[in-house]
Amino acid sequence: MSTITPKSLKKVTMSTVLVSVIIIAILQIPAEYNKKQSVSIKIGVSQWVGYADIFVAREKGFFEKNNVNVKIVFMSEYSKIQDLYKNGQTDRAR
Repeated sequence: MSTITPKSLKKVTMSTVLVSVIIIAILQIPAEYNKKQSVSIKIGVSQWVGYADIFVAREKGFFEKNNVNVKIVFMSEYSKIQDLYKNGQTDRAR
């Protein structure tokens, strides 16, 4: 059996305190981001099942949680979405 020395106890205590401080700092990051102004973005989306993630994110409230105002512009044809993007009517084309 090994014994706990004062030196090893000090190392364990310091490690525990350091890890605790890091975890508390990481948990505070989202609160700081939520204090910033919201960002607005307009995304053009065409009809394809692979783009369902953006609708799921909207329904789950991920955009609101991160202070991002997302407007989804839905078109059935991708070429129309590309035209909107080229003309500056959307910020992103998918």
